[in-house]
Amino acid sequence: IQQTIRRYFDDEDSEDVFEGFLNLVIHLDKITTLLAKQYDLSLVITALNAYNDFLIGKPELTQKAQNVEDVDLLTNALKIVSVLKGKHLQLIVKTFHLNDVSMTFAASNMINELLLAEDFVKAIQWMSLLNLRDHYPFEQTVCRLLLLENDESLKLFVGEAEYRHKKLLKKLDELVGLHMRHRNGVDEYENRLIADHKRIVKLAIKYAKKYKTPDSDIANVMIQRAYDALLYNHFCWKDGKHSWVHFEELALPPLSQSEFIREKYFNFLLDKGLGDKALYFAHLLKLPESQYPRRLAYFMETIQPNEIDSIRESITKNLEIRKRNQEIEQEFDCSLDDGTPIILVDSLESLDDVIEVLRNGGEKLLGIDAEWRPHYLAADEKISLIQIATSKVVYIIDVLRLEVELELTEDEWINFFDALFCTPNVKKIGYDFINDIRVLKSTFSFMSQLFLKSNNIICLYKLFDCSRS
Repeated sequence: IQQTIRRYFDDEDSEDVFEGFLNLVIHLDKITTLLAKQYDLSLVITALNAYNDFLIGKPELTQKAQNVEDVDLLTNALKIVSVLKGKHLQLIVKTFHLNDVSMTFAASNMINELLLAEDFVKAIQWMSLLNLRDHYPFEQTVCRLLLLENDESLKLFVGEAEYRHKKLLKKLDELVGLHMRHRNGVDEYENRLIADHKRIVKLAIKYAKKYKTPDSDIANVMIQRAYDALLYNHFCWKDGKHSWVHFEELALPPLSQSEFIREKYFNFLLDKGLGDKALYFAHLLKLPESQYPRRLAYFMETIQPNEIDSIRESITKNLEIRKRNQEIEQEFDCSLDDGTPIILVDSLESLDDVIEVLRNGGEKLLGIDAEWRPHYLAADEKISLIQIATSKVVYIIDVLRLEVELELTEDEWINFFDALFCTPNVKKIGYDFINDIRVLKSTFSFMSQLFLKSNNIICLYKLFDCSRS
């Protein structure tokens, strides 16, 4: 068959050979499909390869795109070859001169046909290969790819251009904002994404980290994330997993952060018959009554004055207890109940002392835990503290101060983490090490390589989980 096809090209006039190739592609597509009774492009691929073999040594046919008077002929042939597997795409580009400016219209028509057939994966491959992304509506294409949950095609469509990174995050943030305000999108596709707002929030955070985007560029996402975390902690308090004091500490940052969060959460409390708690937070935040949400202001008008006084007294009492506890803590050395000292490490000299203990202190067992800013307050999580428990002392490593204020070098950090995680014959125990390691890698780019050398790490959470199963 290949020899017959090659003779067909040899017998054609050079001016007509490209048009003959296009006709051959169309007829072979029809014939093969009829004979095989299924869609089969094997002979089309044979024709494509044979035509390219024929072109070897014929520069007059390969230097520029060939003129074709019958536009439909070119369009139909491109429609057929456009769905071939990825390994054939470069050959198609070369054969049809699709990178030539004169072929942009034909290439765009080819991609449009793929979009009409809802073959978004192949359409995005062509957009990327031919650098035609900006010829298509960005927001509409992004929404379709989000609905398909095809991350690879989405990344390929957005590409490496910073302005498209910003457009993607702007769209994700806009969708979350529409959910927050109970508004509809411009079409059914946007409405389906708005209903799936939790996935959109996760995607926005993922891409904000990847593109190193400031939190201010995804303001709606950060507010929604903070509100979701607030509700989660609320139910932990209701289920007895958090004390009221602990919940109060967790609730104050998001409530202080956003008027939207305050109004939505206060209304939630009122719906649950917990108006006194809403009023408690309003007083604790020292909000002027003129700034109370409408429903909370109405609730305040309906309750007895002595109930308001009781709420104020409760706040005053709790604040006094906290202040007294802080004073008591300052009067004593910081230590555990058994007298084990707790040492804050916030200088290079004190960090060197810790490294010496880790390498040569004879420790057989270390307890390790890491702390970072709550995820709902920042998209890019960064380690702030590392706690290391030895047999004689507990060290609190102030990572934030050492990294930001003292600007430790990468080599100095590697020296510390190598002593912590890579020292042989020392077991390192943590509760949820996988989570700690994830944020350590997010904070320090070199940690991925360093963890390849780590040893004797035991994750208690994973151990318990395996024992249960």
